[in-house]
Amino acid sequence: MAEETSLQGWAPVIGVETSVGEVVDRAFDYRGDVTVVTASGSELVGYIYNRDAHVAEPYLQMFDADGGSHQLSYSDIRAIRFTARVERTPWPHYRAGSLEIACVGVRANQLEERMTACGSPDVLVSAGACGALAPSLATGDLVVPEAIVSHDGSRHATDALPGLARAGTLLTVAEVVESPGAKSRLWMETGAAAVDMESAVIVAWARSRGIRVAVVRGVSDSATDAVPADLAALVDVGGRVRAGRAIRAALARPGALADAMHLGRGTAAALKTVAAALARVARRG
Repeated sequence: MAEETSLQGWAPVIGVETSVGEVVDRAFDYRGDVTVVTASGSELVGYIYNRDAHVAEPYLQMFDADGGSHQLSYSDIRAIRFTARVERTPWPHYRAGSLEIACVGVRANQLEERMTACGSPDVLVSAGACGALAPSLATGDLVVPEAIVSHDGSRHATDALPGLARAGTLLTVAEVVESPGAKSRLWMETGAAAVDMESAVIVAWARSRGIRVAVVRGVSDSATDAVPADLAALVDVGGRVRAGRAIRAALARPGALADAMHLGRGTAAALKTVAAALARVARRG
């Protein structure tokens, strides 16, 4: 919290005080709005939800105040100003216009607590990444299911969102589906196209309170991708990578670093797809 408070109002001189990559990393961890100034002199105010510094042309992605999604190349950024925080919470929480985003943790285990800090929603959306069970799904594909099935067999229908066609079923499980073989078995047993660890919890919570609820997920790993369980342990309840655990995992299993990088690229593609979909919904709403 002290770190975030000290960043409030910070306007570093890129190229003198620090590099653009370092400023973007700090902005990504910041729980509030930033103002990004581009090479043309235009300014974009919003919340940075993703960045990738490990591609040929590094970029960041952000939501503006109207919920629109934008992608900016690092090379086009001239300044980033850390404006006032939107929410004083110790976890990622953003609100602007009709859009509010809250991280509810792995397996949605922080849902009840964190929803008390949010406004009463007209519609709740379970948004994030999922793993493919159907062989036809590729990394970065959009999944908007008609129904959610939990690991105990309970089933819930989802509500429609403007501009997004629903199809098929998504399965929510309690543990990571590690191997292609396990994914194949779940696909044949349930008929679900994809799998996550949160949506059934979120949908059931919303239904019990009479709130409309939808699911918008992007595929982070295909049906043939393995997702070793040690990768899931690298992520904290806020959805961020624990650096210490990442180092220990790499030392314990040399392939862990390569697996993490592969999954990271897939997750970035998934979140880009989800952000674009939510931006379409926000503009129509």
